Amino acid sequence: MGRKKTRLPFSVTLLADLVLFYAVFNLARAGRTLAEFSFLQGILPFSPVYFLVSGLFWGLAGLIIIWWILKRWRAGRWLPIVYLSLYSLFYWLDRILIPGYLHRNMNWLFVAGMNLFVLGWVVWVCTRPKVRLYFEGTDEQRPEESTAI
Repeated sequence: MGRKKTRLPFSVTLLADLVLFYAVFNLARAGRTLAEFSFLQGILPFSPVYFLVSGLFWGLAGLIIIWWILKRWRAGRWLPIVYLSLYSLFYWLDRILIPGYLHRNMNWLFVAGMNLFVLGWVVWVCTRPKVRLYFEGTDEQRPEESTAI
């Protein structure tokens, strides 16, 4: 059976916007690293290639996921959860392990709370019935809608 033509739910639009934000932020990180490569080499205790590669990876991965969301591919429903969970892990490892200034982690509790809130919202959005129907919708009736006796 074919897919029903369902409209893009507003929550999926917000989800795609969130992934786009992370993608653009990381592509800007990579671009800024390229623009300031010599300067960064002089002040960092590690190679700026780390910023370049990680920015390109997270930026391009985000753009691919947005494409899958807009194309209604089934993976587009679960990949935002995976992407943002792995990005959160990357963010915290980056924040803890990369040398920085003394006050860098003073707001860690607020950032952790916001991180958990965003991840919870993403999981909630991706498990909503309208979102499931958008990505996996078919012409088949659900059992509770059946008229058979």
